[in-house]
Amino acid sequence: PIASTIPPSTATTGVPKLPIKSFPKCFLAKPKLRLFPKSEQWLYPYPAAIGEKAFYGCENLRAIVLPAGLNEISRNAFENCTALKDVTFSKDIYCISELAFSNTGITDVVISSNDYCYIFEAAFKGCKELESVRLENGVEYVGMNAFLDCPKLKTIYLSKSVSSFEDNAFNGCDNVTFELVKNSKAYKYIKDYTDFNFEVVEELSFFERIIEFFRSL
Repeated sequence: PIASTIPPSTATTGVPKLPIKSFPKCFLAKPKLRLFPKSEQWLYPYPAAIGEKAFYGCENLRAIVLPAGLNEISRNAFENCTALKDVTFSKDIYCISELAFSNTGITDVVISSNDYCYIFEAAFKGCKELESVRLENGVEYVGMNAFLDCPKLKTIYLSKSVSSFEDNAFNGCDNVTFELVKNSKAYKYIKDYTDFNFEVVEELSFFERIIEFFRSL
């Protein structure tokens, strides 16, 4: 099996980016990148970004832990990693690009950010096993068709920080129940401009409501 071999100087100081097409389809002959013996996870020390199509089509990749310091997942980075079910996102993430996790086996998505995070077009399109999504504090933007063609998707939680959407950001989510923060921008968008099912699970505080009022003027 293939091992993740990082030169000592790189492992201690980190690297700015995994290049485009770093390991495309490298799992077709049943190799594994291992963090621990018999583990099927992959952990890369301190990268700032994962390049375009870096792991495209790695069909045996099952789990990934994206470490602190990782800021960007480029377009198509894990597309067609069909066995990939478990992804732990870094709270330093600020960009999940187009088709980054399209057509993977991921079952749930939980994303939060210490600063901000944008989810771009079709980032999770075609994830046939995806059942729940939580876009927690720090996530601000959702691009078009972000969760298109995810037939098992049942719930999407939108935190109070989610404030900007493309008009068709939630195309294909007709059977989804949205979990919302009352009086947030996401609440007003889903309530006033869509026919989606939703339920209120939190409320803005008094001071947060005042801030939202003045921002809307």
